[in-house]
Amino acid sequence: MYLIDFINENELIRLIELIQKNDENDHKLLKKCKKYLCNKIYRKERNLYYNEFLFYANLLIIHLKRIEDFDIAISDQLIGIIESSKEEHVKNEKCPIIQIPSNGIIFNSNIVNEFLYLVPNILNTINILQDRFFTLLGYFYNISKKIPNTLPKVKDNNELLKQFGKNIPKIVGDYWKNDGKFIRGYRNIKQHSFFLLNNYIIDTGYKFHLYLPDNPLEKDSNKISYKNKIDSLNVINISVDKFNIFVDDVLKELGCNEKNFSNKSYISPYSETPKNGCINIFQTGNEFICLYLQNGSLTSNHLPNKREYSLKYS
Repeated sequence: MYLIDFINENELIRLIELIQKNDENDHKLLKKCKKYLCNKIYRKERNLYYNEFLFYANLLIIHLKRIEDFDIAISDQLIGIIESSKEEHVKNEKCPIIQIPSNGIIFNSNIVNEFLYLVPNILNTINILQDRFFTLLGYFYNISKKIPNTLPKVKDNNELLKQFGKNIPKIVGDYWKNDGKFIRGYRNIKQHSFFLLNNYIIDTGYKFHLYLPDNPLEKDSNKISYKNKIDSLNVINISVDKFNIFVDDVLKELGCNEKNFSNKSYISPYSETPKNGCINIFQTGNEFICLYLQNGSLTSNHLPNKREYSLKYS
């Protein structure tokens, strides 16, 4: 039965249909097998949600680190330009030394454009994780069919939340009030990406600021305002921290112990998996793990990551 883990989901469904047509066994062994196969499909679906959640969580961490690096790089880049202006001024007095005015200066570069690209993706990813969290929990508590597909709908269903624990409705309500609702407003911020281009500066301390709209749900571009100076990186850092605390609070209420996270792999139910040889390669930390299947036995091999790829800017 172990090899069923590597059978395509469509093949499992075909086996179940075959059992339904031929279930004449007096000992009901075929019925037991059918139940086993149905549970196997259920677990495949559950694991798919589990791996999806980890994928987006891991992606969020990667993007957050990258955007923080960009934030530093933008400041360094401008400082380099200012130093160059001083050197040129020595050579030619008509070349002025760049000085940043009190209200800041507009600065554009390839790194700024990447920063701009990452902001909407990070904000949207936080909202995806919001929506997937209770869907995932529902699979482990066998109530997945009752779970709404968005956190706002989950929040309003106290009877459902009480099935997870008596304090869960309060934990969800507090998170929604303190940050969930606010960050929810920026889930479709991509539609305002172009307008963000005109609302960023570098201040006199060489700090880069990309401002989010005060009214993100406003569809009329002429009514979008930025008076509140909502700094995108501050919002992202605060929201990621609050969502992390929210998830921890829920899991602690459910009696889950803290555990160090490590990348894992899963067998896709949507593609044909090799029956022998190397079937999967995935990265964890500074190494790659290779999974091998040989005559029904699964083994692994750890290989060092000898090459790192990163974008560099001159």
